[in-house]
Amino acid sequence: MGNYIDTRDLIEERENHYEMILNEFNDRFNMELDEFSDIETFLDDEASECITKEDREEFFEYMADEYNAIREIDELESYVSSEFDYGLTLIPEDDFEEYTEDLITDCGYISKDLPGWIEIDWEATANNIKVDYGEVDFRGETYLFRY
Repeated sequence: MGNYIDTRDLIEERENHYEMILNEFNDRFNMELDEFSDIETFLDDEASECITKEDREEFFEYMADEYNAIREIDELESYVSSEFDYGLTLIPEDDFEEYTEDLITDCGYISKDLPGWIEIDWEATANNIKVDYGEVDFRGETYLFRY
């Protein structure tokens, strides 16, 4: 198997980033907020005046990687489909031939114990299957996903 990404893993990753940001916010500003979304609500509220503009900027700069990871996952989710929550598989473009071979074998279209002297043009077969797949760039790599 290649370096496939299951979107359910990305959902979990995003939740971990939310939690990291929330915990850091609570620790840094001595707060007891319960949800990630409470941070924005708090900062928009008058009660947030106890946190200076400089403190906010420093916090957002310190947590920039986590916020960027969340943004990347959100953008991917909005692009790929409504199946994101149910486990859409992202296949690296470079692994698509191998994915095609595994898919066709696993579906039973060809035998798993095909004799070694039989050759299949997996590149052509992968290109034929690609018509049912979309393409997206994520974290510097191109992935294919089934519509």
